[in-house]
Amino acid sequence: MINMKKISALFVLVAILVAPTSARATSIGFGAVPSARNVVNSAGVTLPAGDLVWAGAFAVPTGFTFNPNISISANVSNIESLGGWHQFGLDTSTGLPNAGLSSTLSTIATGGLGRIGGSVNDNVFGATKADFFNGKDLYVWAFNGTTVSNSTEMGIFHASVTVAPWIFPTNAGGIGDNITFSTTTTNAAVIDAIGGAGSTPSGQLKLSGLVTAPEPSSFLLVALAIVCGGLFYCFRRKPAGVSELSA
Repeated sequence: MINMKKISALFVLVAILVAPTSARATSIGFGAVPSARNVVNSAGVTLPAGDLVWAGAFAVPTGFTFNPNISISANVSNIESLGGWHQFGLDTSTGLPNAGLSSTLSTIATGGLGRIGGSVNDNVFGATKADFFNGKDLYVWAFNGTTVSNSTEMGIFHASVTVAPWIFPTNAGGIGDNITFSTTTTNAAVIDAIGGAGSTPSGQLKLSGLVTAPEPSSFLLVALAIVCGGLFYCFRRKPAGVSELSA
């Protein structure tokens, strides 16, 4: 007579032995629901769908300040260094994407408004992998372009008063390590902009832009043309041997 209990136990043991370690995963996401905060640029214009958004952690979130006088790429480099930034999904030692990384996190246009939505799934565990983020405060870094190099504005945000805290879950083999965070005013009552990178007016997530040299006004251009013309008239040389009376 076949002992079904022993067969069942054998199947469980085999499943445990052959199960890939990659089954242990952490997945974090943001819900782009209609009540989520709108993401806008420094002029208050809604960001289009598909603009770049990162999720990650800082070692020193107070160690940097956004500099509007240098490029976004230079700001990113400085902030990564001074703030000890690590992007979720990348190996914290090499900076390369972990095997099997999948990410759909970006700005998402819902109902004509741009919101942060999508998810990042890291199915690799280890000290420099998903486990590095266990229990750390979660920050989102948003840009007004699809890449850092083509962006001219950015903002870094963290929710300090929430129903579900912006904290990375503990990578525990699929038990409680799949969390969707909120940017609504109900579930995330207070969201702070970090290091002068962005602001949060009127329930929005607003980016900070670079300082650009003002273009000269039409009046200044006309005045400059008049001055140049006058100088040319005053200093032009007459042809040799020609007097004004010869005309």
